[in-house]
Amino acid sequence: MVTNSLPRDTDFAGEQPRFWGARAQSIVFDAFSLMFPAAEAFMIRAAQEAHDRVADSALKRAVAGFVHQEASHARLHAAYNRAMDARGFSATALGARNAQLIGLMESRIGLRRKLAASAGLEHFTALIAEAILTDPRLLDGADPRYAALWRWHAREEVEHRAVAYDVHMALYPKGAWVSRARAFGASLVILFALFWSNVWRLTGDSYERSRLATMLDIAWFLFGAPGFFRRIALPTLAYLKPGFHPDNVQPHPIAAPVIA
Repeated sequence: MVTNSLPRDTDFAGEQPRFWGARAQSIVFDAFSLMFPAAEAFMIRAAQEAHDRVADSALKRAVAGFVHQEASHARLHAAYNRAMDARGFSATALGARNAQLIGLMESRIGLRRKLAASAGLEHFTALIAEAILTDPRLLDGADPRYAALWRWHAREEVEHRAVAYDVHMALYPKGAWVSRARAFGASLVILFALFWSNVWRLTGDSYERSRLATMLDIAWFLFGAPGFFRRIALPTLAYLKPGFHPDNVQPHPIAAPVIA
């Protein structure tokens, strides 16, 4: 597993634009960034707990690479989120709420469910990553620093998309599908609850325009054009097919670059 180098000019110090791209575009990506440090820390802890239990040497190396990449993501998104405070958003408070809910969930489940949740979340984030890498409209007009971070993050999400899945299968093969399916459903509920809560609060901070108008723009960005969520809906559900493996996902329209 190779860690992709983040361009050196990705620096969030100094004066920041309130929106680093179109308003809806910026808020959608910011809402994801607010949950990433805590979500990635959750997956790191699960992977580290599982590492010594994994017998296969290649998979152990993959786990170590996964931890390294996720630690880099958490560090960069923490810096991104601090910059959001400088841009006039309540990012520190919002990030703390995200971490609190994720921590509460983590405290109530064992390693099997942590790995199953990680596997499902990695499938979903890999689909988001593929969309970012193949549809230029998603980051069209974005500040180059933010676009660079998201594309870097996306490449690594695609690269390690199967690690948590393979660890879960290696340690808990009996009843693996049921375990994964249950955790996937619960994880998506939590993920979308956090995402929409973040979006709602960020639109409340967008005082230059009404919250309703901003929410309508966000809905169009996600479900209309470019249709960020609309495009990954069916591939997301492919996770529930018997025999599914992240490395064998069938080609989908997002796999080919879209010309705006």
